[in-house]
Parts: sequence; C-alpha cells; structure tokens
Amino acid sequence: MEYVDYYAVVGVSPIACVNSLCSFISNFSDVHIRNLSFIVSLTESGEPSPQSMKTTESINYALSISTSAPSLPRPQASDYIWIPEADLEGAIRTIIEGVLSRTTDDSRVIVDATAGRKIMASSAVVASLILSYSYGIPVAINYYLLKSYDDEARRKSFAELGEHDAMTCIFEMSEVNRRLGFGRVSRG
Repeated sequence: MEYVDYYAVVGVSPIACVNSLCSFISNFSDVHIRNLSFIVSLTESGEPSPQSMKTTESINYALSISTSAPSLPRPQASDYIWIPEADLEGAIRTIIEGVLSRTTDDSRVIVDATAGRKIMASSAVVASLILSYSYGIPVAINYYLLKSYDDEARRKSFAELGEHDAMTCIFEMSEVNRRLGFGRVSRG
C-alpha cells in the first residue's frame, strides 16, 4: 500500500473536485490518501474567500455521502493552504511552503489541479515542478478530464459518469523534469 498526501485545488466547481478525488480513489485502489488538504483562495484584501468557504463546505458534504470515498480524511480549515489568487509568485511560494510544512520524508505528493483556474491551477503546477526539482519530493499532478465538456456531463457525479465520459490523467513531475532537461535531484 502506497501512502500519499493529496492537495486539491478548489475553484468554483465542487463537483469537479469531488469527481476527481473519487476517480483517483477508484483508479488507484492500492494508494491510500493519508492527508487531504485543499488549496483555496484569499480575497484581494487577504481574507478567506466566501466562495472558497462555500465550495469547500459543498465538497466536504459531497465526500461525506459519496460511496466512492468512504475512508477519505475530511480536511478542516486548518488543513487548507490559502493562496493569494491574484499573485502568481505569492501563490507558488505559499503552496510550496504549505506542502513542505505538511509532508513527511516518506510521502509522495499528489496535487490535483482539476478544479483550479488561471493563477490557481498555474501556481499548483509550477509549485509541483519546483517541489520535485528543487526539493526532490516525488510529486504528481492529477487532472480529471471530461471527454465531452458539455453542461450535462459537467453536472454528473463520478458514479453517474462512465469510462467513456471521463478519465484521470497523472503527470509525474520527475518525468516532466526529465523531458524538459532539468534532471533529477535526490531528496534529502
């Protein structure tokens, strides 16, 4: 059994986040999510975004009733990584610091960029590359992709979608680093 720390970017679509988590659990049954954290937005004034709070409440509720995620830990507000949405550099730095403070030496990290948009998703991907390249942490990006991006498919739960409707894509950052010619840094 492999254990991972899972960081889910939370945008404005709770169902995308829940479906991605459920798909990951279903497709990788030999992997156990030890810690689940949400990456959420601060407002321009540095306060927790009301939309983010509403979305995380919806996600936690959906996970609590989902038969696809029965043993998933439920993150509390203290488990959230609050990023400045309008500041790419600040968001990248905050994600890196948040992951480093929560991840142990034996953890593999999954960053789920499915529900993020613009700066949020971009900062998660760049932070993942830096965590892999500069810190030697085994990081993968998870992205849940609808094969047909129509309103009907976007409203369906993971249980309602079939294999022909959606897929989970995993991008190992060490492989991305290798392909980009960055090499690999050992951890420690």
